[in-house]
Amino acid sequence: MNIYDFIISDADITTAVSNACSFFGLPEVPIVNSEGVCVWSNDVHTTFDDILGVNREQLYDMGMISDDSLKLAYTHECAHRALQGYDNYEGTQEELVCDYFAGIHAGLNNIDADQFEEALSKTTGSETHPNGALRVEAIEYGKQIASDIKTQGIEPTFEYCLDRFDDFQPTNSDLSTMDAHLGDPDSIISFGSAYSKEEYVAKAENCYKEADKYYDKAQRDDKASDKAHDLEQAEKWRRRGDEYINKSKYTGNK
Repeated sequence: MNIYDFIISDADITTAVSNACSFFGLPEVPIVNSEGVCVWSNDVHTTFDDILGVNREQLYDMGMISDDSLKLAYTHECAHRALQGYDNYEGTQEELVCDYFAGIHAGLNNIDADQFEEALSKTTGSETHPNGALRVEAIEYGKQIASDIKTQGIEPTFEYCLDRFDDFQPTNSDLSTMDAHLGDPDSIISFGSAYSKEEYVAKAENCYKEADKYYDKAQRDDKASDKAHDLEQAEKWRRRGDEYINKSKYTGNK
């Protein structure tokens, strides 16, 4: 056992993960030691087979050692899980959605977000993650939406919160364009899906195989409605494969 295990115990991690899973109504999944705080989504259609990664040294170096900051770190990761199947969010935007949901969780359940925000504020932007200033704005926006939900008696459904995210406008105009928050791609202060280049390529190949199955099925369909459905599914899988290939270009080997 090293010093980080004393500072952030197994119980601390499991409690944080359980809290985050409960917030989204997701099944609890295995937690493994990894190179960073992350999530592996094995099947993009299911959440029961996800795996969460923990790196106590990373959390300690970022200053995220309080119970509340750990809850929000894994709220971010579980938001990635909850977004499986939603094709409207990807790359840096998906990261902001996950930060935003951390803000909603904090606001709805009186979780102190100060340490979490301080840690993410130091993030250097990259091809896959926004910079710290924008991430903090997303968290604060989530807290604002949570306040609206509570004061107006709105049911905080996942879909409602996603709809409200679409209204997110950074207060700093310099952050409103993608180029403004891209930076050093080697920044280690970030959360996201921890896949290697080879894993992204393998996932892309699986998506292309699924796309081919639907294309072939569409050719055999007699009903126009069935053909349209299968072609739509084929395109969906092809786009997802293209996304994984694009992500592999900016991911170093792990």
